[in-house]
Amino acid sequence: MNDMVQFTATGEEASQGHIYYGGGYKYQLRRNAVAESRIRPGKLINHPYFAISVDGVILVRQGYAWDGASFIAVDDPGTIYASVFHDAGYQALRLKLLDEVWREELDLMYEALCDQGGVNRIRARAHYLALRIGGGYYNSRPESDYPTRVAPG
Repeated sequence: MNDMVQFTATGEEASQGHIYYGGGYKYQLRRNAVAESRIRPGKLINHPYFAISVDGVILVRQGYAWDGASFIAVDDPGTIYASVFHDAGYQALRLKLLDEVWREELDLMYEALCDQGGVNRIRARAHYLALRIGGGYYNSRPESDYPTRVAPG
């Protein structure tokens, strides 16, 4: 489908007659958010929706969309808080921007942020263990990112 045109006022390319969108997200960040981690990527990772500094600070940018806690986890303010940083980190893994050796640290960060956000300690640990068991498999599947849809179809 070749429906791309140029918006001459800014020079940006855009679709006309169709929109391309992704579904499945529950939340969208309204302000930039940062959290410290023990991840040390060796160089700045700078993506349009997140960044990870060489000293491990994760910035998730305004507009980032994510689906909250996965599997059978129930979302509450603590898990929503932890999941935005975890999901951005897992996206960095999927995109090969961050080495897979940091997956366990992302999972530990999720658990710590759940604790910080007031999630029951036992529940936070259960989430961590679920991530250790299934997070790598789930994150390696292409369906982990929602497919692009076209409307009208």
